[in-house]
Amino acid sequence: EEQQALLHAIQDSGSEGILLIGEEGQIKAFNTAALRILWGGEEQASKSLPEMKQSAIRALAETPADQGMVRWEGRLIERFTTSVPPYGQLFVFRDITMRRQLEEQRLRLETVIASMKEGFAIVAFDSMRIVSTNPAMEQMLGYGKDELIGRNFSEIRAGSDAERQAG
Repeated sequence: EEQQALLHAIQDSGSEGILLIGEEGQIKAFNTAALRILWGGEEQASKSLPEMKQSAIRALAETPADQGMVRWEGRLIERFTTSVPPYGQLFVFRDITMRRQLEEQRLRLETVIASMKEGFAIVAFDSMRIVSTNPAMEQMLGYGKDELIGRNFSEIRAGSDAERQAG
């Protein structure tokens, strides 16, 4: 009984959803994160639980095993699966919709910054060290990207190597 309680505590402490689906397609076990991921969103509140359960089982269980991503209810779910004889199929999954959207936004922003004609640098607030630059900044200052990254912004002198050494 104590081990069972410990197992449930461990299972519910994770942020990934865990769902065990039996051979006949029924949900045999799940954790709190699975409920939050699959049934916790506002868009799911209007749907009946049996309808949502069947939809979730289809999305997780009927997608080919070699596909790690599943689209479900407008979200992107990353899933891992393994067979657990004789109990069924175990699914461990997480909602990566927001992470994917942020990554796409970051890539778009990097593209815009890289194509700017104005010099641009990202500097760490606490240390004043350069974190990133764009090609225009590198050209303006006369340094390569590798020479700028990690240096304190106040130490940078613009100009060619000869001009910096003379100054």
